[in-house]
Amino acid sequence: NMLCFIYSFVGACFLTFDKPFTDTGNGYFAAWTAVFGSAMAMGMTANAFGSTIKGLGAIMGLLASSLVVILASIKPIRDETYKSEAIYAMVLACVTFVFIILVMALDKRNVSMPVKAYFLAIAILAICWILAACIVTFRGPFDTTGNGYFGSWCGAATSSMAAFAAMNAM
Repeated sequence: NMLCFIYSFVGACFLTFDKPFTDTGNGYFAAWTAVFGSAMAMGMTANAFGSTIKGLGAIMGLLASSLVVILASIKPIRDETYKSEAIYAMVLACVTFVFIILVMALDKRNVSMPVKAYFLAIAILAICWILAACIVTFRGPFDTTGNGYFGSWCGAATSSMAAFAAMNAM
């Protein structure tokens, strides 16, 4: 199941970041539906998205959103279209990615961050993701539906879910 997820995620990235499915349509949604289906096959259910790091639900969604936004931000930065907004989105996605990898590495060693520190970090990330989603989808560069648009809003949603889960764990 993990191999299927990785294969479909990489395939969706190749198909939707460059050509042929950069605009939303049947091919675009089919590629990402395969990713969603393989994630469900691995056991990532709607209930898992409300859990803390032990379930990894919202955190894994945020990790995937971060990766998508990092990749989607490259072109606007390179083309210098809405460059400052794209840089903000990329920096936020990179910080989030590193934070999640750190939390996951600590969890693998059966070490966890203090609950209040974890909640504070996730809450700050959630606020930043909500701001980023608003900035990059209302102003640009992700003002039309595509990977950056969906990645930004999924990052806002999953970071908020993770923050609520962390708050409930306190």
